[in-house]
Amino acid sequence: LRDFRKIGQSGYVVGDLPWTLPNGDLGSIREQCQQPWTVILALKNGSGLAARERAVFSQVAENLDRRDVCWVVLSLDENDENWRRTLSGRRTLDETVGWVGNNPRVMESLGLAVVPQVIVLNEDGKIVGRNTPLPSEGLQRYLQTKLPN
Repeated sequence: LRDFRKIGQSGYVVGDLPWTLPNGDLGSIREQCQQPWTVILALKNGSGLAARERAVFSQVAENLDRRDVCWVVLSLDENDENWRRTLSGRRTLDETVGWVGNNPRVMESLGLAVVPQVIVLNEDGKIVGRNTPLPSEGLQRYLQTKLPN
């Protein structure tokens, strides 16, 4: 029996989150992220805040240079046109980008109340902590304390 009170909370196992890949195929976070840790920036195209956080997110990934972390930009854009705009902001082909649309079930399972927001998943696929700072608000320092040495 599933305890719905735990969905999106610290310790909740996100599972096999399905999404659309840049080539249009369906995939999942588990298929795309083989590394033990996953750091997700969930956003919607169109806001200056999302653009700024995405740029800083890329810089954090580059600064930390962790091979045990899958860095994901997760698009919650409502339609294909906005998804394509999010995709066009891709910095490198190595950047993992997925689209789930404006899906309330996905937002609930990740504990998303607002976007942009960062979610960290540990090696067991569980959400680590709550209130993860945005990239511009100390994500790098936060990850240095949460990720294994």
